[in-house]
Amino acid sequence: MNDQMQLARSAPLWVPQEQVGREETTGFVPVDSSWIAGLKYTPQRGSEMVVKKGGKAYSYPGLNMRMFRRWVAAKSKGKWWWRNIGYPMQNSRWTGEVHPIFRNGVDGPIQMAPFSMLPLEEVMQWMRKHVHPQVTPEHLAAISGWLPGTHLSVNESQYPHELDLHAASPNGEYRVSRQLASKFENNGVPYLTNYSMAISPGNHPYVGASGPVYLRQIRAAFELGIPKVNFHATYGRNSYTGGLHWPMMGANGFLPEDMVRSVPPEILNDANTRSQGRLLQAKPDFKTFEDFFTSPAAREWYASNPISHDAFIETHPGSYSRAAIERHVMEHATKHGQMPPIPDAQMPKMPLHLSHISRYHPKIAHLLATGSLHPDLFDSYWEN
Repeated sequence: MNDQMQLARSAPLWVPQEQVGREETTGFVPVDSSWIAGLKYTPQRGSEMVVKKGGKAYSYPGLNMRMFRRWVAAKSKGKWWWRNIGYPMQNSRWTGEVHPIFRNGVDGPIQMAPFSMLPLEEVMQWMRKHVHPQVTPEHLAAISGWLPGTHLSVNESQYPHELDLHAASPNGEYRVSRQLASKFENNGVPYLTNYSMAISPGNHPYVGASGPVYLRQIRAAFELGIPKVNFHATYGRNSYTGGLHWPMMGANGFLPEDMVRSVPPEILNDANTRSQGRLLQAKPDFKTFEDFFTSPAAREWYASNPISHDAFIETHPGSYSRAAIERHVMEHATKHGQMPPIPDAQMPKMPLHLSHISRYHPKIAHLLATGSLHPDLFDSYWEN
């Protein structure tokens, strides 16, 4: 009861009021705590906590303005952190709640399978060398499809500089298989392939998790500099339904030629018109679902005529698949009374290796940010 009363207190006057479609930045707010120096909120990074020891900042994109207000209003900022965030985070840092299993330490700690060829620390050493020096176990959980209650097995591939990643629940209700290729094998860019995902029907915690698993994967992959997730969407053979499920969820892909020839001309022309000519101008092997599905009639037709095809998901913010999968997860979460996903606008816009690099010289960045000349660089503004 005390906690409920505490969280029901009105927010301090300095906390900006939320506006539909737009949230403001609060700036750094000092707080009375033995170990927290202050809090702040930005639409890009969500709630941030700065600790007294070392002045390190921790960002929690899943904590929106409403939760930020509660944190600020709490009598003990430290106790509120332990109760609502703690370590590991209760919600996924890339999706938020969105699904019951995604609010139960979903990003870790990873449980490794006893028969895994490589232990977790060796996997992390390999990834720091071959993928990204700032990779974390949480990134591994996200890109591999690991979820609470499953075990992760990591094996060296038959090809050099590749790892096979397999996560499965003990009873087999949930099974995923991925392959991660080193940046040294692909012109300096890591490569991720999804081989399979199987979620059995029935009453178990993994039902409905496919969308959140993919959203978490592509957002984490983007941070690691992985530009695309590739896979084959199979339909029909051995009762596989990926050819229908994945494009309807939002995955992109290439339309098989024999499928294009079977589409009614009026639907094909409508999709071409709505895609501003991109659909039919593309070469036969490069016509995409992104352009085809600009027509609602084309999407409806495909739902009744699915086919196996090569598919992919571009991981950068604003991409067709990333936006479509976020929308799918939001609709599914809302339907089942869950919180919607963290908005794409609050996720990092740069991979980790670029996130601290400014587009501008420091003196220009300071001028753009403040409207004033940097006092330490004043003379250089007038140099030729």
